[in-house]
Amino acid sequence: MTSRRADTGAMSQTAVIRGNNDHIPSSRDTHEGQPVRYASAQEWAEHREEIRHLYMEEEMPLQQVMTVMKENYNFHATAKMYKTRLRFWGFRKNISLRDGLDSDAVHRALSDNHRGPVRLPNGQVVDSSRLATHIRRRLQGRGALARQGTTQMPHLQAVRPPNTFYISEAVLFSVRSYIMGLYQGTVTTGEALDELRWSNAGAKWSRFAYAVKAALSEDKFNQALVLMRQAPEEIRLLIQDQPANLLSQLLLFIVHATRRQFSDEAQRTQFLIVVRSLINYGESVAAHNPALRLPPNHPLRQLLRALSQSNLEKNDLNQLATQAWRLSLSTWDDMVPESTTALGEWMNFSNVGGLSGLPTNFGTRIEQSLASLEARYGERDERCIKTLRLKAEYILTVDDDRGINEMLDDRVRDIFVEVLRRGAEGVPRLVAYRYIADYHRERGEQELAEENLRSSIDVMRENFGESDLMVLTYVSNLETWLTEWGKTEKAAQAGRWREELQIAADKKAREDSDQ
Repeated sequence: MTSRRADTGAMSQTAVIRGNNDHIPSSRDTHEGQPVRYASAQEWAEHREEIRHLYMEEEMPLQQVMTVMKENYNFHATAKMYKTRLRFWGFRKNISLRDGLDSDAVHRALSDNHRGPVRLPNGQVVDSSRLATHIRRRLQGRGALARQGTTQMPHLQAVRPPNTFYISEAVLFSVRSYIMGLYQGTVTTGEALDELRWSNAGAKWSRFAYAVKAALSEDKFNQALVLMRQAPEEIRLLIQDQPANLLSQLLLFIVHATRRQFSDEAQRTQFLIVVRSLINYGESVAAHNPALRLPPNHPLRQLLRALSQSNLEKNDLNQLATQAWRLSLSTWDDMVPESTTALGEWMNFSNVGGLSGLPTNFGTRIEQSLASLEARYGERDERCIKTLRLKAEYILTVDDDRGINEMLDDRVRDIFVEVLRRGAEGVPRLVAYRYIADYHRERGEQELAEENLRSSIDVMRENFGESDLMVLTYVSNLETWLTEWGKTEKAAQAGRWREELQIAADKKAREDSDQ
């Protein structure tokens, strides 16, 4: 909703948060005695193809690309800005194939009748000829072609130790056992399920998970660690509350927390330990919390215990959590097929699984649900507004799958304007303002972008409080945007605001840990 979509869901909502050592341009940056004006969103869009050509086709190092763009086009941007845009556009030089997971893409690349780009499951788009060359080099390095005595591409298969297999079986069995054992026969209507899925703890956990994902996606490793200090309290509240979507909430976080490809091995190891420790703590909460005291053979405890195993590597944990997440959603669909909140749960999953990860005819399901709700309750009903928002997010998913810049889709902008016209409150209002802000930013319409981003911050403060982690994330966005636009005074004000929020977040985390 990796997609550039908003995470409630769109990647466009992911904060552009800079690390402590990142260079943030300021009025002190000069070029030939004059302050540097960094490239606007519109200029990035105009020069996208030239940057792609230099970086991907000419295979220039990033520093050389920066030099050429500056000298030939007077195009100024920091290395961090380039890296953010290249990641946003999906321009990656290094091809990453995972044994047993990318075999379909491999066969398409080596097929005689396939020419052109191939989209890997990780979202990377690679030319088929380049991918085929990469695969053959990889196999030659392993001596596979010599052993085969042929140039035919063998089917890539993962070879996993038996204990990983048993862990996978335990996780998937626990998912179905938990949902069906607790709810089968007792929840029979979509309305009942929608009510059971909602909880304050669940909503708070969602915002926490998004804030961590946003920090990780923009290389803000230290901020992600700071946010994780609040994780024990957040997971305690979530497990104690046990909303009907407990598993999808937990698995969503694990999937996003383990997707990040760290360039620093020490950071990768450290963060994986933190995630495992949190899962292990969650199992302890389920066992010892006075409101629960679940026995060792309870499916929730078995699930958390299996996911916290130290012999699960990051990729294994991510793959397993993704499978378990999808299984939890399909299990609910089998039990209660008519649920409005199920649509939102699936859209969250599409951030990982993409369009192909959604059920068949999913767009039709949204349209039918929206028409039914509007006929029964009227267009201003909260359920109608939420479903209208999901329609917009589905269009974003389709755009992303087709390689279209969804930040320039007038249909989506019009839907979110309609969401506001209908009087949306809370999250739908927040998402609407945020998308509209990104829409104007992409067009270089700075005042409208700033106005709508500030409106989204106001909605969060009114609904969730000043100390909510999402406020910190969006204020960081605001500071970044203002800095890139050269509005140094406003950027400094936003920076002071961000620092105050960061101090408050650190203080709250310490207080929670002392309790």
